[in-house]
Amino acid sequence: MRDGGRVRLTWREFGVNVAQLVGMCTFALVGPLLGVLQEGGAFLVAQRLAGASVVLFVVSWIVVPPLVPIAIIAVLGRISATLARRAMAVLFGLFVALGLVGLLPGMTKWPVAAFVGAWVAVGVGLYLAYRRWSGLRQFATALVLAPLVIGIGFLMSGQIRSVAFAAEIDSGVISRNDVPVVFVVFDEFALGTMLTPTGDINADLFPNFARLADTSTWYPEAITGAGSTVMSVPSLLSGQLADPSRPPSAAQWPNTLFTAVGQPDNVSAFEVVTALCPSTRCRRAPVDVPAVGRDSMTIMVNRVLPVGLASQLVPPVADAWVSFGQAVDLADLTDVSLQEFADQWTGRQGDDWDPVDPLLVAGTFASELSSLGPGGLAYMHLALPHTPYRFLSDGTRYNGLARPRWMDPQWSVMGTDPGGQVTQRQRMVMQSMFADQVLGTVLDKLESIGLSDQAMVVVTSDHGISLDPGGHRRGYGGSMTQVTADDVLPVPLFVRYPGQTTGTIDQRDARLIDVMPTVVEVLEIDLDDNLWSFDGVSLLGEPVQGRPRLYAEQPQVDLEPSATASAQRMWLSLGERAMTGDLFAIGPHADLLGKQVGPLEQGVIIGASVRLNDPDLLNDVDPSTGFLPLLVRGSVIGVPPGTWLVASATGTIAGLGLVHTAFDGETVVEVMLQPNLISAGPNILQIHAVDEATGELRRLR
Repeated sequence: MRDGGRVRLTWREFGVNVAQLVGMCTFALVGPLLGVLQEGGAFLVAQRLAGASVVLFVVSWIVVPPLVPIAIIAVLGRISATLARRAMAVLFGLFVALGLVGLLPGMTKWPVAAFVGAWVAVGVGLYLAYRRWSGLRQFATALVLAPLVIGIGFLMSGQIRSVAFAAEIDSGVISRNDVPVVFVVFDEFALGTMLTPTGDINADLFPNFARLADTSTWYPEAITGAGSTVMSVPSLLSGQLADPSRPPSAAQWPNTLFTAVGQPDNVSAFEVVTALCPSTRCRRAPVDVPAVGRDSMTIMVNRVLPVGLASQLVPPVADAWVSFGQAVDLADLTDVSLQEFADQWTGRQGDDWDPVDPLLVAGTFASELSSLGPGGLAYMHLALPHTPYRFLSDGTRYNGLARPRWMDPQWSVMGTDPGGQVTQRQRMVMQSMFADQVLGTVLDKLESIGLSDQAMVVVTSDHGISLDPGGHRRGYGGSMTQVTADDVLPVPLFVRYPGQTTGTIDQRDARLIDVMPTVVEVLEIDLDDNLWSFDGVSLLGEPVQGRPRLYAEQPQVDLEPSATASAQRMWLSLGERAMTGDLFAIGPHADLLGKQVGPLEQGVIIGASVRLNDPDLLNDVDPSTGFLPLLVRGSVIGVPPGTWLVASATGTIAGLGLVHTAFDGETVVEVMLQPNLISAGPNILQIHAVDEATGELRRLR
């Protein structure tokens, strides 16, 4: 087609280009994304996608990405067919090269330079080949079948099909008594975190768990059967063994706490990652389309680019499958209570807000306990003390969302330097103490509304976490060691039975799969035996001996976990002073905290320096925002790993940290600052090394 002597792209050729671009984008971008999501239905469940919304999600990803390159070809095609054809060759090289390089094993772990070099080399070759060989252009056109093959293949795969098209089955119950149930599930809470070295509850740091133990039955030998929420929570709430083939949805797990205990209009349920409460009993928030787009884009970028490049563009993918890297902005909120905070946030978001943030969930859950009536169910799965660690023990937020350098980019494998665990343990205990505060809020509410003696209260966690140097935080992939087992398998399990006022310790071999049979017995629930079965047993019956320890990520764990051993390592790492109340005073130089630098400083270490990630961290501290800049992070030069550093704020030592080797081999340090030792407004931040022999300080430049 000519216009004024110029040859424009014909509509037929433009249509071919559109088909090619749709196929190329599907091959390079959509295929890798759906490949990740196809490994399980957890993303769809967490995003509340089901039925037609799953199909629409797939279609949107097939249609939307090619729109920009199609627009480019359309514009260039109106100017010159030659320009459009060259642009098509460039786009073919870019997209197909990206898809081909992405097929290479371990690509996401490549150095950025190696990835870019391979991408450019393959892309240039494909560009030249596309322009020269008509057969390759015909192959590009044949890629139009990719959306059909990849899209239908995704929708028809086992777990995706079950999430997208399986109907919920309301198995119901025949009868039950009117005992209300309050069920609290913490996340990634290792039992050893709250224990003393002798195996007692550490009442100094966890007063509310100690308070709960005084009026409930504590099962200190309780263990989980899975290391991921998507398997452990369905197992806990169904009384059945974890099953990796079943997504955590009500359609796949029809017989759970919600269908056995919950009654329509008498359920308050806050789920994270799972969607086990059927729509007949729980109000479902609508799909947050922008959030689905952001989160799926994050997954896609992390899949098609190497970690070093992806981390510059998007947050890492967390196992919650929602709200990657998102945090509630408190900049315009003053310090408020959990209840006030939840009220304000609900007012902003409307009645259908989807609670993910722990502060939102905790405050709203406590307020809704007031409406818990006879036969009611209040369920809360709280994403605490789950990483990232960004809460102090009182719930104040600090700058802790970034990945610790000691962990791998997936937040899964620890570095091998033992020094890297110190600050991570400190932060984990702080966030666990915040979980204890949330528990106190729930217990206070139950007392204030007179339900403490009437309700059945269950408090537990889905699994623990291990910070063992060189190990996986959940013991995946056959990496379970004795240390990992001590940290991951034992979980808090407290049951306050109706009318119970005196604490009891039951040392039986308890499992999370035993909780549902116990609930059924206490509530005298009459179930249809043709529909219901349990792998666990009631904790009110005789103890069962000799059961194998099953862990879904490792078929059989021939280890006897010890939460007490886990606690002993925690106390050894942080020190007795920290673990008995002063958690900022860690390590052998804890007595330096709060002292003035001046009398202790003995000059500068020549050739040593620290490059802070945020050198302006303390330039404008404003506690009224509810957010404090407390985590000092940086790279260290000239000081060997194993050296203790102190961070001072305007001359006062406010925190301690241990120099260690990061996961990538760089020498780094992290220091948590004690809030009452920094001032509102500007603070001068300095870093000093501690002389092990004299306790004197040498400044780093």
